[in-house]
Amino acid sequence: MKWKNFCLCFFSSILLILSFPKFNFSFLVWVALVPLFFAIKNSSLRNAFIFGFLTGLFAYLGLLYWIVTTITAAGESLILGVLCLLLLSACLALYFGLFSLAFVFLSNLSPPPAKTWRAGITYHLSPAFTWVSLEYLRSHLFTGFPWALLGYSQWNFLPIIQISELTGVYGVSFLVALVNITIFQVLTIKNLKLKIKNLILTTIIFSVCLAYGLFRLSTYLPAEASAKAGQPINLSTPFKVVLLQGNIDQYKKWSKEYEEEIMNTYENLIHQTISPFHHFTNPPIHQSTISPSLIIWPESAIPGYLLYEPHLYQWVRNLIHQTACYHLIGSVHLRENKLYNSVFLFSPQGRLLAEYDKIHLVPFGEAIPLKGSLSRYIKVLNELGDFSSSNKFTVFTIHLSTYPPIHSVTFATNICFEAIFPHLVCKFVKNGAEIIVNLTNDAWFLKTSAPYQHFTMNVFRAIENRKYVVRCANTGISAFIDPYGRIIKQTPIFTALTLSEEIYGLKKKTFYTRFGDLFAQVCLLIVIVTVVASFMRRAKKT
Repeated sequence: MKWKNFCLCFFSSILLILSFPKFNFSFLVWVALVPLFFAIKNSSLRNAFIFGFLTGLFAYLGLLYWIVTTITAAGESLILGVLCLLLLSACLALYFGLFSLAFVFLSNLSPPPAKTWRAGITYHLSPAFTWVSLEYLRSHLFTGFPWALLGYSQWNFLPIIQISELTGVYGVSFLVALVNITIFQVLTIKNLKLKIKNLILTTIIFSVCLAYGLFRLSTYLPAEASAKAGQPINLSTPFKVVLLQGNIDQYKKWSKEYEEEIMNTYENLIHQTISPFHHFTNPPIHQSTISPSLIIWPESAIPGYLLYEPHLYQWVRNLIHQTACYHLIGSVHLRENKLYNSVFLFSPQGRLLAEYDKIHLVPFGEAIPLKGSLSRYIKVLNELGDFSSSNKFTVFTIHLSTYPPIHSVTFATNICFEAIFPHLVCKFVKNGAEIIVNLTNDAWFLKTSAPYQHFTMNVFRAIENRKYVVRCANTGISAFIDPYGRIIKQTPIFTALTLSEEIYGLKKKTFYTRFGDLFAQVCLLIVIVTVVASFMRRAKKT
């Protein structure tokens, strides 16, 4: 192994890091894997795995550096933070290693110059199918961690990511991988005919996807204009939603010493909502004079147990009576001696209507594997709640009377980490949700790149399901995202304020909503069949 190969791996890693938020040089990802391909060219399977692993390790160390910040801010040692970062980065880097191994293996199945058009397509597309298959497995194995999938780097390239309503984010990852593979092949294949065929095939695929996205964006009109034009867009009644971004310090949230301060913060935000012309120290932004129908609080906004502490429950009811609208409130919940991370919907009269308990818990954040053993060495685990998970995909319903006649609209919430799982959000929409709401508390991440990386994944949830996404975050980024991935409004981080917008419930279900990760599953099937067929051919020869 030469130093040149290590430098190529490191270069790939740097390009990948720069492609994601905060840097957002998303165009770099279209060539980010090319140096890795040169590093593993003509290498053994063993060396291919090592070079791929190193590329992934360097990349994830740069993308997930905020893990160290989060752990040290919790009072743990820098050494523990670095060890956790190394462990997670190494686990994720295994997928890079497996891809590189598969890339060399698949290249040997039909190395250039290929004798047939069919063999050329196999050689050309199989690595991209493999990349998608590994991303799909990473999203599900060991509870899944689909953070920084290749496609997420393109969150601001709206025309190309419109295919997500068909393929999910995996389709965008496929395109990015395919372009990287094609560039490498054009630079290395000596057979001119095969080189041109591969280039033409990739150009056709990319152009079709881009044309589809441009067409979808060109046919989109704002909801009110579409309604006036008589277009059948399956709209519900428009209604105003207000988001409360309290900006509560993570380590004040659970201290009774700061309970009154937290309550005063939310009272001020509520008063801004119902008195838009009243002057406050932190004035609301984008505030209109139309009365809100729904006020959304962030994840675990209540400084205690909402349903079990009478003074908190009465305080919330009093605020609801002042606003006379629905409230969606994040709070921890204790039921049958089990702790849940929950969301509660209250009527304008202050009556509890429904609740949602978080389904997919954060490993080592909400669910602690081997807590009894590990808590002796990692003190912060003793301070974290050992939450229970639910299996109920709750869909909330509210009744709007802003525009007669009274109309109902449905929405579903996902909490924090759940927003990064497309298959999870899809199930809520499949169950009838017309709007997607994400409640989160990103205060853990401080002012790192993590809040931005976390936020941009919501753009894909909007496009995949063609639904408005409403995101309410304790410290930001809170936002409204339209069904085409456009960010209508968003807040800065670590600022206390309100954000409001009129949105619509959309009833139509997309291909992705109906069939989920079919594209990724087909990619996985193709890779399995290709590998099995190869081994069978080799067995016959021997």
